[in-house]
Amino acid sequence: MLTNATEINLEEIKLGKLAQQKGKLTVVKKLAEMMEDDYSKSMISLTALAREKSITIPNSLNHASEADYKELNNVPVSNFDLKYCDMMVNGHKVAIAMFEKDSTELNNPDIKQWAIATLPTLRKHLAHSILARAGCEKIK
Repeated sequence: MLTNATEINLEEIKLGKLAQQKGKLTVVKKLAEMMEDDYSKSMISLTALAREKSITIPNSLNHASEADYKELNNVPVSNFDLKYCDMMVNGHKVAIAMFEKDSTELNNPDIKQWAIATLPTLRKHLAHSILARAGCEKIK
């Protein structure tokens, strides 16, 4: 669970930085800034928990996350904002499902509590991503 969460955090931070640079709409830039900030904070608590549990977590993007970054980076400027928002909506739906499952099935109480405590932020991110995507769709 912590490895998957780390991979999500690392990807969201990197995609957030990219979207702050390449995004055109203010709503997208603000979404990207929130993602970078929140996932950077999450990495701090996640890293501490992993260290406490003697779990090794990755410190760089996995192959799938690198592919996602390259795909987004190569999207034409005219489609960038919508593509980023789509990635955020879809990714957060998957993350929420994973965290909900882990919050009921994990045996380690500390990791389980961390998953439970993370869910409200993931739901907030999904809601903001949906709103930002709606803003992008209005402009098209």
